[in-house]
Amino acid sequence: MNDNFIKGVWVILKKYLSDEKIISKTKNLENNKSVEKIEANMSDYWLNSDISISKKEDVFSRWIEKFLNSQELFDYRLDIFGDFYNEINNFLSKNAFRIAEIPDYQTYFKVESPTNIQSMTEMYEQQHFEFDSVHEARQKETDNRDILVGQQNQQLLIRFLENSEIYLKILKDYFDNNEITIFKEKQFVKAVVGMKNDADKLSLGISGLSRYNFDIIIPFGSLYSLKEDWNNAVKKDTKDRWLGFFIIKNDDFTFQNIKSILAPTLKKVSFLISDEFIENGDTSSNNTRYIVKDGDDFKYKGKLLPLSKKANYYKVFCALYALLPSGGEVEYKDLIKEIKSRIPSTKSKSDEEMRKFIQSNLTEKSNGFIRYAKIPKTEDNSKPLIDVIKSFGINFNNKAG
Repeated sequence: MNDNFIKGVWVILKKYLSDEKIISKTKNLENNKSVEKIEANMSDYWLNSDISISKKEDVFSRWIEKFLNSQELFDYRLDIFGDFYNEINNFLSKNAFRIAEIPDYQTYFKVESPTNIQSMTEMYEQQHFEFDSVHEARQKETDNRDILVGQQNQQLLIRFLENSEIYLKILKDYFDNNEITIFKEKQFVKAVVGMKNDADKLSLGISGLSRYNFDIIIPFGSLYSLKEDWNNAVKKDTKDRWLGFFIIKNDDFTFQNIKSILAPTLKKVSFLISDEFIENGDTSSNNTRYIVKDGDDFKYKGKLLPLSKKANYYKVFCALYALLPSGGEVEYKDLIKEIKSRIPSTKSKSDEEMRKFIQSNLTEKSNGFIRYAKIPKTEDNSKPLIDVIKSFGINFNNKAG
């Protein structure tokens, strides 16, 4: 046996935590006043042939659990904790350890050592027993803890809702029109990847969000394989129902059914988003948009824009923002469809007339949104806020930085 395992653990801990935080989660503090001393003692312990392998593994499993279950060490920032979790999880897996997966209860992490890993059935039975034993004691703390974690992860929560809005909008359009375009496919895939990445991190600190169920809650990977992806999710959910989890209660392939599966997660996430953060977040250094929507109003870098809500330029911009709240490119045909649903007088216009109408109401110097909103020619990234892409559509440069 060598001490590569101990060295590997220390590399990860030192990457994410200060010496003081590492020491705070180590026993016998009076004898371990420096990380160097702790590391040396642990290396000696690991190489001691008089101590059984199972005992060594158990001691280190319990020690690693202290960091996994102390998110205050990471200031409850799930982006940082998520990176730590993934790195330590990958390292443990390579050394035959694993972090126990406890569905729907992500505020407690158990490290299983190689000698303690048994059959999947026995492992789940043990986890459910442990879950039941701690659940009652922690239940009263759950809501307060979720709020505390949510306060430190507002951008993560908002980004999840933004991507889910795009995800559901494109799905609804597919079920209504059975049409797929390259632009919509790119938007859809980007939204799904974003949702799953953010859900993975959020579930590490917020109870009721299970990272292991998201392949069922958000089963799709592409617009071109929706039915196949859905059938695979139904099979997976049916397979796992012996554990007592029923996510897909109605396996009909309909938009309303798919939306209802995601609804509890959206409700949980929405509850944790602070109204104060939304109201004041526009001037935050962490803000990621130049323009944000506040009710029926728009704010540019935190300042309310003096816009006429009856004007066509306002309605055209509302259509653009609805399709691309975080910015990006949109084809004329998609923007035209959105505008015609908002401005009845445009329904009889040809595509060419609509393209001129869009350009006039967004970028024209004497009439467009840019003029009335008094937006500068370029942003701090040297790009115009709204730009025309010849023969294609509109580029909305709303991502700050």
